[in-house]
Amino acid sequence: MSEPPRRRALVRLLAWLWPSLVASALAVLIAGAAEALRSGGGVLAIVISIGLAAALAGPIALVLSVGLRGLWRGWRTAELGAALREPSGASPRLWAWMAYGALALIVVALGLGVAVREVARRTAFKPLGVSLLLPVYVIPTVLVLIALSRPCVDGLAALVRRLDRLVARRRGRPIATARAALIVAVVLGVVGPLLAWRTMVRPRLGFIDTRIGLYPAIAAVLLPLGHLALRTRARRALAVVGLGAVAACLAVALWARQSRPILILDLWTRPTIASEAIDRLIDLEAMRTELSTTAFRPVARPGAAHPDILIVTFDTVRADRTPLLGGPASMPHLAGLGARGAIFEWAMSPGNVTRRSLPTIATGASPSRIRGKVNGWALRLDPRHVAMFERFRAAGYDTAGFFCCEGFFEPSRHLGLTRGIDHVVLDRDGRALAIAARTWLDARHAAGTTAPVIVWLHFIESHNWYDESRELVGADDRKRYDFVLTKVDGFLGEVLTSFEGRTPIVVVTADHGEGLGDHGAPYHSSDLYNSQTRVPLVIAGPGIAALRLREPVGLVDVVPTLLDLAGYQPPGLPQVDGRSLADLVTGRRADNPDGGFAYSEMVLDRYVSHRARALVRGRWKLIEHDGLDELYDLRADPTERTNLATLATPLPELAIMRAAMAERARLDRIPAFFTTP
Repeated sequence: MSEPPRRRALVRLLAWLWPSLVASALAVLIAGAAEALRSGGGVLAIVISIGLAAALAGPIALVLSVGLRGLWRGWRTAELGAALREPSGASPRLWAWMAYGALALIVVALGLGVAVREVARRTAFKPLGVSLLLPVYVIPTVLVLIALSRPCVDGLAALVRRLDRLVARRRGRPIATARAALIVAVVLGVVGPLLAWRTMVRPRLGFIDTRIGLYPAIAAVLLPLGHLALRTRARRALAVVGLGAVAACLAVALWARQSRPILILDLWTRPTIASEAIDRLIDLEAMRTELSTTAFRPVARPGAAHPDILIVTFDTVRADRTPLLGGPASMPHLAGLGARGAIFEWAMSPGNVTRRSLPTIATGASPSRIRGKVNGWALRLDPRHVAMFERFRAAGYDTAGFFCCEGFFEPSRHLGLTRGIDHVVLDRDGRALAIAARTWLDARHAAGTTAPVIVWLHFIESHNWYDESRELVGADDRKRYDFVLTKVDGFLGEVLTSFEGRTPIVVVTADHGEGLGDHGAPYHSSDLYNSQTRVPLVIAGPGIAALRLREPVGLVDVVPTLLDLAGYQPPGLPQVDGRSLADLVTGRRADNPDGGFAYSEMVLDRYVSHRARALVRGRWKLIEHDGLDELYDLRADPTERTNLATLATPLPELAIMRAAMAERARLDRIPAFFTTP
């Protein structure tokens, strides 16, 4: 007896949901097509992109549609409109509520901005502190606005009523009608945010890739239009086309995950909703299981030894403050390595931010050749990139990493830097990391493990040099910076004692430098001058000579160099565009100060507002940024004060360096992928 009523209720529910389902399908279909056409690709890529985006945005659009329809019905808009309409046909109170709502939104937005800045300043930008204290600012503001709403609306309604009567006397009819209010609301709802974004928000934020906003903007406009279209005679055809096309695109996307994984990965690197769908719905790292680990195995040279390897990267250390270049910082352990190893006087980082430099150190590819997506402060690597540790693990090495911080090295975030590392320890305290590394190595030695090992440590203290030198408050910034360099050198000494009875290859470098006021930059990430890109680099170990080398090199050379020194044939293009320096550090090849090269880049992303590139060849350095060139003779002008590109008679080196930069740009268009799943 109860079945028919239940069935009728279900039929009524489905009938009520049907318009929302069709309108949502039409919205995501057209928005997905517009986004896919803009991002480029063939027909198959467009269809897959539409399907992937629909899988993520379709349910959201459906929920929004149902929610808005429910609100529309709950507010009983027809009755409300009649109640707000006066005998003259005008709706002054509707206009008043609209005006007050707009003012309230502006007040909340401005107040929220001020509150966020103030709370962030007082909590040192700690997310938990911001999230807990922000409501203390926001809730009172909202309560005050609610309390003021009735009297303010009454006053505004009286003002609108008076103005409308004055106009009605001349025109013969009121203009402050509900229809006019709706039109004004739609126009201001579109124009207002765009105007605020372009004039107030975006100029203060620097570069922001807004291409991902195309999809939600189109879908938001099409969703209500879809409901209006369903009131026409074409509603059945629209339903068939919308639902059928979305279902077909979803089916193709599911097929592509199994049959066209490379196309899925290509779509993932684009700033689209389809890319966001891939992030949330597909396990990208699982694709790596389709690659055999033997594919990463380097080819060993017959009879070559395979020594242990220790890599230490300091965050934010400029070379000229270290003893390797005669700097004032007391770093006895680093100086000791330099006394028995090869010091590179002109080692250049691939960028001036960690998220660009560390991936290059890990993969041997330059920043522009590394595909991925910015994730927090880090860069999430495309699964097709092969990390150095994957190669060593496939060759039989034990692998371990001791890092700060989670934002770059947390394995569960699948950022790619820890690929191939079996033992990962994360800690913000550099001394704790050094002790953990020593403890792990000692335990391994006590267990009699004979397999070679490669270990990577990354210390953050020199990045936070200002906070790490609180006891020197009032001292010169450079003294505070040098003080922290001495501290991190102690961490280096701690871990160097861990290789009992074995002499590892040791590489010590930094991801980038620090401005310290040079060229007006107190910190880093702002330019590509030597203060931010010239880093310490020393390589010591068995067979490596005590040398001072003036040949320019880049950190992109670390991967092929270590593989070569460890007894393996280093990979080349397209996987790696660095070069092995093994023949140089072992003395088999003479230093060539007029040869060698290094490349650095500022890649445009959410934290970098302008692109810049720098190329060093021999004694010359060319920087390109904002359509301008800067040319420096590094031997005569190591602090880059005299721009030789502005000479009335151009130097012939300027044309040579420009041609080399153009060749570099050509190379950057080649992805640094080992193979494809």
